[in-house]
Amino acid sequence: MKVCAKAQSVSLLVLCALLGAHSGSVSVAQARSKTEEFPPIQVDLEEAVASAAMQSSSAQPGVILVPNDRGQFTLRRASDSKWLLYPNAGTTYLSVNVDGSIYTNDGGGLTVANRTGNVWVYNTVNGVRITQTLVVEGNALKCEVQAANVSGGSRSVQARYLFDTQVDDNDGAPLYAAGNHYTYEAQFVPPAFTEWRSWRRPNDQSVIGVGTLERSVTTKVVFGWWPQAVGATWSYTADPSQRFYTPGYTTSSASDSCVLVYLNLGTLGSGASRSACTWYGLGSPTSSGPSRVAGLTQEVRELRSLATHRLLVDQLTLAQIAAYVYKGIKGKGPFESHLALAFDSTKTAAEAAHILLKGTEWTSGAIAGGTVLV
Repeated sequence: MKVCAKAQSVSLLVLCALLGAHSGSVSVAQARSKTEEFPPIQVDLEEAVASAAMQSSSAQPGVILVPNDRGQFTLRRASDSKWLLYPNAGTTYLSVNVDGSIYTNDGGGLTVANRTGNVWVYNTVNGVRITQTLVVEGNALKCEVQAANVSGGSRSVQARYLFDTQVDDNDGAPLYAAGNHYTYEAQFVPPAFTEWRSWRRPNDQSVIGVGTLERSVTTKVVFGWWPQAVGATWSYTADPSQRFYTPGYTTSSASDSCVLVYLNLGTLGSGASRSACTWYGLGSPTSSGPSRVAGLTQEVRELRSLATHRLLVDQLTLAQIAAYVYKGIKGKGPFESHLALAFDSTKTAAEAAHILLKGTEWTSGAIAGGTVLV
């Protein structure tokens, strides 16, 4: 038992019958004949982006936030209430480091001055006022920390979230990042990835938690064993010999995982303020409305400039489709985390194509709805 509580607009070919795509090469003459018999549907991706974004504005959140009065929280999947964090909100917490002094919102000096909805303003610590904002963005919870220096001198500020991961019934959720699975402690300084995952079981992805990092401010990530990590309010070094998931066990202490995400807000001069974020939920963070439409439309314009070849669908195997889509949009902002799922070391190119072209999350754009960059 616990002791404390994520294009071309000119003409994209919609792969309506992708699953029946040829596994071998096809001659140009054959491809033309097939194209004449089954003419491809043409789609304007910019319109698709706008439509998808508008649909998302009325979509129901994918996760449910359950906070306590201190600003600690737990999280569950909205569709069936399965847990993504340990059910007791008191086991996940925020730490703040101001010039080496550590304060936490689990009773460690970061006390609430006032709360409005899911925004907590804490009493000033060492000349810095800390505000935490928790907001669900589609399928992810955005955890934002703002530091405002109200002192007369400069202050160095960092923050850390300890996420007490539990996926469905498994308190020791196995963890995954950059193509590797972890059931023993590990640390990444700095992390070379922008996304980490928590699984129900090593070979069971029926429920998956997804963490998204803000690379510019994330200095360290630790996959840890909660019973040991929870007492370390700031510094924690992973022990590669310490198991946090034991096969056959789903409760603490044999199986009890957590993820520590360290954020650097930098040195703030007197009167300055700065924010840093990290996300956790079912997928990549999304937002909606005009600004999101504008952002995606700009990405579409950038993707268009990358298109250098015109290819017929009938000439492509699933593996080739995956390769061309990947080449076309690798590194393009919000799409990147979706690509990471498709192109990790456990997937074949064909499986990657299926993920990209059969996905349902609008954040992966029309690519997930059945298009290919040509």
